[in-house]
Amino acid sequence: MGIGHNRYSTTGEAKKENAQPMVVKHKKGNLAVVHNGNLTNAYELREELEESGHIFTTSTDTEVICHVIVQERLKAKSIEEALVNTIKRLKGSYSLIVMTSKKLIAVRDPQGFKPLCMGRTENEIVFASESCALDISGAEFERDIKPGELVIVTNNEVTSIQTGEDQPKGLCVFEYMYFARPDSVIDGISVHKFREDVRKISCKTSTNRCRHSCRSSRFRIRCCTWLFKRIRNTL
Repeated sequence: MGIGHNRYSTTGEAKKENAQPMVVKHKKGNLAVVHNGNLTNAYELREELEESGHIFTTSTDTEVICHVIVQERLKAKSIEEALVNTIKRLKGSYSLIVMTSKKLIAVRDPQGFKPLCMGRTENEIVFASESCALDISGAEFERDIKPGELVIVTNNEVTSIQTGEDQPKGLCVFEYMYFARPDSVIDGISVHKFREDVRKISCKTSTNRCRHSCRSSRFRIRCCTWLFKRIRNTL
């Protein structure tokens, strides 16, 4: 088993201490974590953990997630139970890959803000933020991880736990507009086709709006959200 991460930290300073994966050794074993996203309650969780004696060595919210997982793991019977309880405490956007000595676990936030998918090679299970990474590694895309889902791999056997069914769903529109590579497919939608359709719709219906309001970042966000809803309803 192995995990990797190749994106700059979006919380904290750009320094080597914030590089992922983050590895933690604790009373019940070891774990490594990679994280894509941003927690909106990272400061509150960090303050709570520091007041109970936890020591931090980085400035990233990924370390906050690691501490929460360990805190829950010490009370739980399994890493799966610990992660289910961790999800209840995290707010914001995140996709996680957690590796223990025996298990590889993929976690997607309950609202599905950040993408996460699963693929297979002849002998291996592969997880990635985008399907294009599966293509490069020679894995065949199998499916997207559902919002709030934990997918557990043990000895190449796959099981799943679903959480957060009561949460509203909504992938971040900028995954399609900006972050993702055009050859990726996210939640069944081609990124390239999405951008092509957005271009067509924006040319037809948004010229006048953008002409008068293009300097407003708030307007641009509303425009992108509107376009995303239009496109998703037509695909």
